[in-house]
Amino acid sequence: LMPVIHFDFDQIKIKPAYRELLRQQSSCVMKALKSRNDMIIQIEGHADERGSDEYNMALGHRRANIVANAIKVYLPDSSLARIFSFGEEFPLIRLSNKSAWGKNRRVEFTLLLKP
Repeated sequence: LMPVIHFDFDQIKIKPAYRELLRQQSSCVMKALKSRNDMIIQIEGHADERGSDEYNMALGHRRANIVANAIKVYLPDSSLARIFSFGEEFPLIRLSNKSAWGKNRRVEFTLLLKP
């Protein structure tokens, strides 16, 4: 399915290697969404634990937004995507070190049934 996109500290720029992964995977996933009328894709931004809750929530949203903009060319309909931020609330790795922080700064994708 869709790749997890990782970010540098306090950054929203998508690294070139992830842009290519997004391009490759997005067209397949979006075709599947188009063929199923009952699903949407949720683009979820995350941050590491450093920074305030409010700042990290906003940073996660900016990350999700930048990724959504990168894949919108593949979306058959913009209403099929929902942007959401979890900030620092759901770390991938529950440790407090440089390696964990790098893995927690990410955007993930979840396929959901339409409400």
